Amino acid sequence: MDKKFFYKWFRAFIDKLKFGKHKLSWQFNMQTMITIMLSVCLLGCSKSEINSEVSTQTISPSEISQNILTEQPTAIPTIEPTVAPTLSPTEAPTEAPTEAPTEIPEPTTDPDDWKAGLKAYEPYETYETNVDGHHTWNPHILGYFHEQYHGEEIKQSFFNMVDALIAGEDTFECASEEAYGWCVGGRFITRFFPPATDCINSYVDGYENGIGKITLTVPKEVLAERISEFEKMVIEILDDAVSDDYNEFETAVSLFDYISRNWVYDYEEYDTLMDIGDFEEDSMFRCFKERKGICWEIADMYMYLLMQCGIEADEVSGTISGEGHEWTALKINDKWYMADATWSLTDWTSCYLNYFLFDETVRLDDGFLPESLSVNGTYGESYTKYGIAMDNNDFEDMRQLEYFGINREMKSVIGRDWSLEFVALSYE
Repeated sequence: MDKKFFYKWFRAFIDKLKFGKHKLSWQFNMQTMITIMLSVCLLGCSKSEINSEVSTQTISPSEISQNILTEQPTAIPTIEPTVAPTLSPTEAPTEAPTEAPTEIPEPTTDPDDWKAGLKAYEPYETYETNVDGHHTWNPHILGYFHEQYHGEEIKQSFFNMVDALIAGEDTFECASEEAYGWCVGGRFITRFFPPATDCINSYVDGYENGIGKITLTVPKEVLAERISEFEKMVIEILDDAVSDDYNEFETAVSLFDYISRNWVYDYEEYDTLMDIGDFEEDSMFRCFKERKGICWEIADMYMYLLMQCGIEADEVSGTISGEGHEWTALKINDKWYMADATWSLTDWTSCYLNYFLFDETVRLDDGFLPESLSVNGTYGESYTKYGIAMDNNDFEDMRQLEYFGINREMKSVIGRDWSLEFVALSYE
């Protein structure tokens, strides 16, 4: 093998570990460690021949952070679809971010080992046993912070447009020109009616006398097919993950587990962003369909599924250790928490709850810059504007578990702690 080619391969591998820290900071396994050790040994043999190449390929951290962040959002509706609102930090964190726990055990390789340990906690439920076939799709979804910020008129105008799209109509009742801009501008569609992503032309003056005009970029038959496909995907997930009589906590943890075990992080899309400074293809519709995504797609998908079950939720974004990131805010038992479904994704079929129902102190320990906080797509706006504090840590002990299911008779989460002991922790 040509040594220069090998060196480029090795740098790409290390970069993936470095920049894919949304989940790789503690989730690589022994095989990955062995690969790194062998690579280091081989590089030592050719160090003298590649020193000059190393010096010409070095990229500074400041350059990296600038390349991976998206545009600063505004409170004014745009006509182009937007992505997760983030902005480059003005200064580096004053303290090094706390690393994710390294004590998390390796995934169990022999199912019989943990099945025996779980016998004492039966009966317990997992998403694999929850198929009831009773769910329906609710197309009228708008995030909690978005609804509070925009008000009832814009919300109802958006729902009118959604109904028109489903019915194949060309116009909808719209409260104002401002409302029309939000309805067709991209953000609302992409996050709250995903099948119509990139299907509406927002470059037209389509509002007049309380009526908004819909100009499609695809044939009506194509949009109708996408809507039907999306409805089926949502219902399938809800039927698999959530029973009709689940309470808010049971619903939230079951959906979190379902995503963790069935979705993967889209490193190819992330690498595209690193290479060209933009995404090649990103949308929540794609995330549902291909079962892979980057942070904003995963976070918004979790938000969307929670709202399908009647749980108030919305997106939250900001800068963590120099990178733009998005996660989910959700209301459980009249208290607000945060959850990061992206950082729960693993390379094996396990789900850890270390980023489920956490408070803002955990995010600060990750290296989050408070001044970069963004809710409802508005940079620098906080959830405190709406009288909400993310300071509840009621489930802190539960966040150390490898999740296996819920025992509804005991009202407990069944899992394995970092000492590999099976425990039952009450969620009421």
